[in-house]
Amino acid sequence: MGTCKGEDLKVIEDKELTGKENMEKDFYLFKSLIEGRGEPTLRFYKWKELTLSIGLHQKEEEFDLGIPVVKRPTGGRALLHGFDLSFSIVDYAERWGNRPILVYMNIAEVIKNVFLKLGVKVSISRSKGVRNLNKFCMFAPSFGEITFNNKKLVAYATRTEKGVLLAHGSMFLYINSDKISELLKMDIKYAVVSLSDLNIEEKEFKRMFKAELII
Repeated sequence: MGTCKGEDLKVIEDKELTGKENMEKDFYLFKSLIEGRGEPTLRFYKWKELTLSIGLHQKEEEFDLGIPVVKRPTGGRALLHGFDLSFSIVDYAERWGNRPILVYMNIAEVIKNVFLKLGVKVSISRSKGVRNLNKFCMFAPSFGEITFNNKKLVAYATRTEKGVLLAHGSMFLYINSDKISELLKMDIKYAVVSLSDLNIEEKEFKRMFKAELII
């Protein structure tokens, strides 16, 4: 398996930012590495307010929830933020297998290993038929995403360009099912699981994730 485990991975732990600020920062890190003026980076961040991020190929006019909407520079479906911890990885694709599918699956394996080391038996979804079921990401795991007892735990997407990758991941710290169901008009509590549900503290997840990626 390709891996970026090494000493050169910079770690950023950001304060809460708006959706626009978060996506602009990830895209800046991505483009900077492409242009040779950046460095491989792992970034953890949260969201200042309830925000919907939509995939690169989705259209903003499809969504009218009364909250800010921001487009991600990666693909996938719409994802609600505000109760979650997000992360991004910017790195050289060759260290993860180079081909987009290898990059995607190798990073998924690392995320899986983090949870296994935290004592939680998770799986990587092999389902390929869920992407068109719903325009929202939370209601079914897509291929390569991390699940626990068939519930989505980590929403995840990647993009590669000119030998550089950008990976996005997000997991609920806790689930405010009433608020989420009110916004999305669908019951979410049977579809997703949070770090709180698994008795995993945010700082412990971060510590283990950093340990898995950095010597």
